[in-house]
Amino acid sequence: MKRNLQTSRRRVTLHCFALLTAGIAPQLKAQAVATPTPQQGEAVELSPFVVTTDKDVGYAANQSLSGSRLATEIRFIPSPVSVLTREFLDDLAVSDVQEAMQWTVNTVAANSSDAGGALAQGTPALSPNDNDIRTRGRILVSVARNFFKWSVNSDVYNTERLDLSRGPNGLLFGDSNLSGMVNITTKRALFRPVNSVQFQTNSYGGYRTSLDVNRPLIEKKLAVRLNAVVQQTDDWRDYGRVGNKGGSLAGTWRPAPDLEVRVEGEIGRRNNVYAAPYLRSTVSAWNHVAVFDSPGSLTAAQATAAGLARTAANVFVLNVARPADGPVNWATMGQTTATAALQSWVATRLPPGSTLTPVSVLEPARLSTTPVFKDFVVPDYSFGLRNAANRLASDFHTASLFVEKRVGRNLMVEVAGNLQVEDRLNYTRQGGNIDLAYDVNRLLPAGYTINGSNANPYFLQPYLQSNQRIFNTYTRVWEGRAAAVYRWERSWFKQSVGLLSTLRRFDAGQQRFTMTRTNGAVANLADASNAIFNRSYVGERQFSSIDFLQGNVYTLGSARVEYINHSGVAPGQSHADSQIRSLQAFASGSWLKSEHLRTVLGIRRDEFYAKQYGTHRFDPVTGRYLRSELTEILRSTIDSPTVGLVLAVVPQLSVYGNTSRSYNPPTTSVLNYQNRPIEAPLGETREFGLKFALWENRLSGSLGFYKSEQENNRAFSNPLNGALANIHELLGLPFPGTPSDTNTLSADGTEFELHANLTREWTLTANLGRPHSNTRDSFGSFRALYAANTSAWSAIANNSADPRSTLMRNYLTIIDNNLAAAAAGDGEEDNFNRKLTANLVTRYQFQRGPLKGLAAGGGVNYLGEQKIGTDASGADIYSEGYALYSAFARYRGTWKGRSWSLQVNAANLLDTEKFRYLQLVNNQRGAYRVVPPRLIRVTLNLSY
Repeated sequence: MKRNLQTSRRRVTLHCFALLTAGIAPQLKAQAVATPTPQQGEAVELSPFVVTTDKDVGYAANQSLSGSRLATEIRFIPSPVSVLTREFLDDLAVSDVQEAMQWTVNTVAANSSDAGGALAQGTPALSPNDNDIRTRGRILVSVARNFFKWSVNSDVYNTERLDLSRGPNGLLFGDSNLSGMVNITTKRALFRPVNSVQFQTNSYGGYRTSLDVNRPLIEKKLAVRLNAVVQQTDDWRDYGRVGNKGGSLAGTWRPAPDLEVRVEGEIGRRNNVYAAPYLRSTVSAWNHVAVFDSPGSLTAAQATAAGLARTAANVFVLNVARPADGPVNWATMGQTTATAALQSWVATRLPPGSTLTPVSVLEPARLSTTPVFKDFVVPDYSFGLRNAANRLASDFHTASLFVEKRVGRNLMVEVAGNLQVEDRLNYTRQGGNIDLAYDVNRLLPAGYTINGSNANPYFLQPYLQSNQRIFNTYTRVWEGRAAAVYRWERSWFKQSVGLLSTLRRFDAGQQRFTMTRTNGAVANLADASNAIFNRSYVGERQFSSIDFLQGNVYTLGSARVEYINHSGVAPGQSHADSQIRSLQAFASGSWLKSEHLRTVLGIRRDEFYAKQYGTHRFDPVTGRYLRSELTEILRSTIDSPTVGLVLAVVPQLSVYGNTSRSYNPPTTSVLNYQNRPIEAPLGETREFGLKFALWENRLSGSLGFYKSEQENNRAFSNPLNGALANIHELLGLPFPGTPSDTNTLSADGTEFELHANLTREWTLTANLGRPHSNTRDSFGSFRALYAANTSAWSAIANNSADPRSTLMRNYLTIIDNNLAAAAAGDGEEDNFNRKLTANLVTRYQFQRGPLKGLAAGGGVNYLGEQKIGTDASGADIYSEGYALYSAFARYRGTWKGRSWSLQVNAANLLDTEKFRYLQLVNNQRGAYRVVPPRLIRVTLNLSY
């Protein structure tokens, strides 16, 4: 398998490591310190808002804040909570939250080149949130950091642990979807010295360096901690790159034994290039005989008959390998097209059972009376085009303040606040697909020559062409909370009773910029003559292209080109301003002298509003974006109760159960087909199960069952909206915006988790999830609108004397077919649902003998069959399940009082090659992703 790794790059990496080692090591004090683990007494004594990890053993955590929002032993929390400890993260050498969460119960998380919802580009989602973590089927998980809402896929260099609270029980103290919440606990300043520097390289190429330095400045009074990371590594696809820089500074000040003040600040920058995970051909209709001998040599009808198409009157194309030529008008030139029955997806290997004849994506077309083209294949998994179009440039910073005060013996008060700011640029292609075509023009456009000739040197060569865009997304979150907890103890109960008030202001938006000519003959930038299409020929995939950046103006030939936000890319911009005020009352603790009954009781009331700026103003002459105006306000009040209990049947075995409601606050006001705002999605979950702890807690775990339902779940249909828009146009009526609709989401399943410390040397963790989800009651708002207008629209469709009848019949057929398909799918298993997920990780550490200091382990991550659609006969189609294996080995030693470790990790150890199909297209397997190939990481850690 091709890796496209250069020897020189590896040499540079080794030199960087040597320089960093020589430069940083002497600056750190030579003090022997064990791996940092928070100890009791480092927070305000017995603080209910901070967990301690001194009782954690192996991969098994003892306490969590999730589920009750108070420091509670996990076995006493009446809901399923999974914790990934720092020890676990270090053993698997994961680099970010999504990579880590793949190992948790009943969870599927995207990888670095897989993130978000932009299926074609493989780039992170074009929304304010690039965390794509799904539990209990296809339901997205909410992400918080220190229980503040969070939108960044955080690097784990500054992470102490990750808690996954499945189901809405954890939402008593944080809003989210029905599935639960991931909370990231960051590293805080400690009252003991910590000095650690880590170097890492991997088999894809590049390096990663992180630093962790903690200094107690005044004994038990003041401490500071600095964490930093620099990463420049290659992706596994050609030209892919991961660039990450971050720094975090934390401080802890204890002016009195009963008062603690903590501050944290972080700044980060990401600059990642993502290669396209697949290409889509547009050649299947071409007969491989007809070509364009000159511009306009075939009429439109002749071109269509041959499976070709003629370009429009103004199509300005920039060959990125020849930018000095400037944009060239390819008016009335020829291009290949795809048939409606076949969208041919370029694959590394053809789908199982395929009868198609493969043709290399690098292969020029061949003219023949017998078409030879059936389907493209790429040379290997790592194949990609050098293209800066799919790139993420993100800058973020955050600042937090925590004040904890004990009043008397039993009252604890916390006041905390957080600010998160992120500005993100997603460089991407217009539209969701990257289409591959053949150049069928023997001659270049009139007046254009290459090397003095009008003959087309690219005749019959494959190429990619698209309009380039930038999505400029910004996020601003201000959040504060105040909590008071009173510890109330009597002979037969021990309860922590509290109040929690929160306020969050969420300000986010997006602007869309398109590559445009700004000095054309027509002043209106939205005119077709000002649109610029980038073309790259596959044979020139090593080309040196201009890396077009936002804010820059480029002179190409006689044209000035830049990214512009104008009316031609409407809606093009969005802005949401929302606020949530929450008041919660809760009680958590034990009953009976034996403390065998534990409960969590709570009620939460949220008042929120969401504003959306949906009216956009543009310059009437140039079409440039000017401003947006507020058009809608959504206000609502929601109550969310939670009741949970844990009953110890015997000391080693407990039963638990809970019922809880949840909601997912909309950050924008979305309208339905009656032009009314859609209310917040409301969910309810019931869970019950067993928790066990055997052999002095060396074997612990849980087995649980859940059933959830969420109303007002958002649903959207492009075909329905398109048909309705066409009907409005046919009737001469305005069609405002793009309405959405709702359905009801149901999810149920089984979850199992096990932690075992079989001996002092051997630890193990395993989990399994069997999720199932479905929807029903789809498109109720559209159905009501349709029912109210069916008679009038049908009268037009059935009136042969009406010139609109044929079009109306076609539109009504589209609506009827889509509504029938939605009704047929009610109650059926959802697409993208995995039948089964399972994980196992184990480690053995030699504590004595000649192998003392050596640890070895491994893991398996299994993703079962995934439903991707239904074929023409109504049968469900599944993508094949697969298992990925990992392994690691580490040796720890000391040298002159300094501790060090050398670790090797292998992800996808067996180099398993699996397609991850995402959907059906025209009843055929279509879009897919590929499992990343084997990755070897080598990590050197030094502690002083």
